[in-house]
Amino acid sequence: MWKLALCVLFSNVNSQLNPNEPPGKNFDLSHFKLTLPDKDASEISESQLEGGYESVWFYTDKSDGSMTFYTPADGGTTGNTHYPRSELRHNCNVSSDHINWGVTNGTYSITAQYMIDQNHTSEKTVFQQIHAFNQEPLTKIQWELDDDGKTGNVYSFYQEDDTGKNEKKVLLGEVGYDKFTFETKIEDSSLKLYLNGDEKLNVNVKYWAQYGNYFKAGDYLQSDDGDQYDIVHIYSLKVVLDGPCYYYD
Repeated sequence: MWKLALCVLFSNVNSQLNPNEPPGKNFDLSHFKLTLPDKDASEISESQLEGGYESVWFYTDKSDGSMTFYTPADGGTTGNTHYPRSELRHNCNVSSDHINWGVTNGTYSITAQYMIDQNHTSEKTVFQQIHAFNQEPLTKIQWELDDDGKTGNVYSFYQEDDTGKNEKKVLLGEVGYDKFTFETKIEDSSLKLYLNGDEKLNVNVKYWAQYGNYFKAGDYLQSDDGDQYDIVHIYSLKVVLDGPCYYYD
């Protein structure tokens, strides 16, 4: 492992979205790539996103300009996973997936405003993650339909040790089908989660120090039932990397 950069900052907050522009024109998608739920789980590069890529799985909602992700449960999956996704991955450096950040030095965060579309048949989807390189996600942030089938709650699943096998589920709050803001932050070995500006979780994750990490956002459907699908909207997106990135083997 060797150090690549001392401090990197990428930021994008959108107050005005143009419904006639593709996501790559409304949002700063530099340092992102997109995984699709097509049969090959294809990847769309940073340059393609910035060039105006759109498809049935990733597009601008014409009613409000939101960046919109659509995932059918019968879509293709990436290696070693069971479920399909239309999901962005943030990269420290787009030249290599090996270049990532650790949890012990610096502040790293992703903040976005989301809405889960009422037009869906699935019961749960992951909309934000800190994923580790060659390991399980440190945390997954998941929207789940309540037992009454009328509203939705946000949960965190986070690893309690460095094995990637001990995941704890924590209820963070109810959001239903309203817009909500979620921030996932690493700050000097602490994992901090904020729902609509309120801190919901603060846990020391120094045990995760050996892993490189990256952020993900979008629609990672938690179902392989072919009749199910989900739609996630993003209205603003901000990523801050204030600390070193390293090369991880």
